[in-house]
Amino acid sequence: MPRSWLTEIFLLLGALLSALLLSALYWALGLVPIALFVAWHGYNLQRLCQVLADSDADVPQGIGLWGDALELIYRNRRQMDRRLQKLKRRVRRFEESSAALPEGAVALNGSGEIEWLNGAAAELLGLEMSRDIGQRITNVVRSTAFISYFEAAERPRGVEFGSPDDDRRVLYCQMVTYRKNRSILVIRDVSETRRLAEMRRDFIANASHELRTPLTVIKGFLENMDMARGQFPETWHRPLESMRQQADRMLTIITDMLSLARLESRGDAVRAAPVDVVALLRESVESAQGLGGDRYDVELTADEAWLLGDEQTLRSIVTNLVQNAVVHNPSGVSIQVAWRRRPDGSADLKVRDNGQGIAPEHLDRLTERFYRVDAGRSRAAGGTGLGLAIVKHALSRYGSHLEVESEIGHGSTFSCRFPAEHVIEPLRRSA
Repeated sequence: MPRSWLTEIFLLLGALLSALLLSALYWALGLVPIALFVAWHGYNLQRLCQVLADSDADVPQGIGLWGDALELIYRNRRQMDRRLQKLKRRVRRFEESSAALPEGAVALNGSGEIEWLNGAAAELLGLEMSRDIGQRITNVVRSTAFISYFEAAERPRGVEFGSPDDDRRVLYCQMVTYRKNRSILVIRDVSETRRLAEMRRDFIANASHELRTPLTVIKGFLENMDMARGQFPETWHRPLESMRQQADRMLTIITDMLSLARLESRGDAVRAAPVDVVALLRESVESAQGLGGDRYDVELTADEAWLLGDEQTLRSIVTNLVQNAVVHNPSGVSIQVAWRRRPDGSADLKVRDNGQGIAPEHLDRLTERFYRVDAGRSRAAGGTGLGLAIVKHALSRYGSHLEVESEIGHGSTFSCRFPAEHVIEPLRRSA
């Protein structure tokens, strides 16, 4: 039996024995040892409550079970103090390492209030630790783009917005949610990246413009020489034809590069005008059938729904998707083009074929510039490797994206969905 229990038993027996002896002298005296025993336990209980109520109070010593209880509390406090010191050291190391990060970090509670931020976040967002801790993030970062992103039910991956302190600085913010709706904002300065991207776009656009004029002149002379090929030796005929084909291919690449540069330009907003999508699809299907001759079976099924947008960008989307199915498939392939309106008001465009399909490792890279699954076949068919990149950027103007499903030997499906705000009823043409 533990010593503390023996101590308690001895104290109880002592009190009872004393009570019996004193009660033999006078019955009331027998209550005194019992009262002292109860008072002693009450005193120890009061000490225990005081220790539990005040975590900074010293833990007194005791005997019996009270001594065991107080000793256990003392040990637990020592253990908690060691854990707390260890946790403080970890938090200090985390804060020191976070302060050294070039990217800003802001910790938010479930109500969106700032709990902590590092120095980079304070600099990028114009915040102060002493002033803004406890403030709701949307009260101190008043960018409309950021507020819309923060309050969205389904947030996109991230958002760009201007720095509150410097209009020339562009910030990119991503929100990561973890335990009990708490979240961390990661902010980084993307001004230099955006500036370089704009320089690249400007260079491509300017270089393409400068190249198109001399190429047009060269192509014109080659066509004239081709028309007068009888005046040249026969050995010149094939080189002239090859030069004309390569000039045509270079002009096609330049045209696609200009289209892509225009789509990437921030200032080139979508012009809101009614567009007859069915007419665009019919033109693209007829063009594809002319391109493939009788080697392909192209079928069109379409609902009567128009889009509110820019006819040029929509034509790029439709033409590239339909012609892609023809150019990159062997003869005898069946191609279905479908334009369907959904019950929620949105509309789907699908181009499906039963051709050779695409291996899974290529699917994520199909919309990269100049990426080709089969480079030799693509060049032989006249492809530039920019078609799906154009489709990707054109769709982003309508809040949509390209989805690709494919299986080797079973064909591919390219699809996109236009939101309901862009879908309108067909307009009646005046007679």
